[in-house]
Amino acid sequence: MPNKGEAFEFYEGLRRGDPQMRLEEHEAAEGLPMVPTAALEQIESMKPEYSLIDQLGIRRLPTDRLITQIPVEVTGQALPAAILEEGAHVANEPAFALRTITVVKYGSMISCTEELLEDQALFQAWLPAACARRLALQENVILYATLAGGGTLGVHLAAANTLTEAQLNTFYTAMPSPWRDGAKIVTCTENMLSMRALLIATPRAFISPPEFATSSLTPEPAMWMGLPMYLNSNWPTLAAAGDAVEVITMVNPDGVLFVQRHGIQIVRDDYGDYLNGRIRFFPTARFCIDIGDPLSVVHLTDHA
Repeated sequence: MPNKGEAFEFYEGLRRGDPQMRLEEHEAAEGLPMVPTAALEQIESMKPEYSLIDQLGIRRLPTDRLITQIPVEVTGQALPAAILEEGAHVANEPAFALRTITVVKYGSMISCTEELLEDQALFQAWLPAACARRLALQENVILYATLAGGGTLGVHLAAANTLTEAQLNTFYTAMPSPWRDGAKIVTCTENMLSMRALLIATPRAFISPPEFATSSLTPEPAMWMGLPMYLNSNWPTLAAAGDAVEVITMVNPDGVLFVQRHGIQIVRDDYGDYLNGRIRFFPTARFCIDIGDPLSVVHLTDHA
């Protein structure tokens, strides 16, 4: 197939150090070849395993522009009203506002040994997975920063690093029920264990699995109060968090905007780590994350 051949030629060019794909000293990386479609699809297909964007179900909105205006519903459409036979229809117009989204270029560095470059089959199997993992992990970092920078405060702990059942219940109900339907919880493993230890310490203990059940043998996430719970190390622990730091987040994926420009770029650096016998590759992508409705993201924050 031509697409497979195009991907092969692209990886072969990266492996052998095609001058068009090489980041020379003092040379700008702009304008270098983009990843061909077949290789791009391969990399994108490997990202869901690591990316919270995909795990939470946040839609990826593609764009071919650096600045995009996304219509965001400000006043929701009213529920249908009863209409008498031959009666006039009721106009329930929703109100929209344009949210300006500017995609930002994000990149990371991966490196491999010179020995790895000697085998085309091995290199072509390794590089897409390495790029997918680095880009997905970077998406997670930006996602936490965006969510923590917006949304709605559900609960601020009354005492430092101290969860109570009452505060967790208040946090759970802080998101309006239309948004809570389909919402998901994100925190780190240590905070989940703190919640689990607290909630099983009384006779009103939560039932056994799926509440807080985690296992590498099943793909399903842990659950809390009927909501899927995802664990991610970007969320700080109660022990490490400072005052007003977001440690637990309830998010409805429909309220979060992820705008991604088509395509990614990979350039090669032959010299940055040459003394150690390693070649560096720099995959970059352009995307932006924003919150459409603050009520779709609710936080529990720590206390000083």
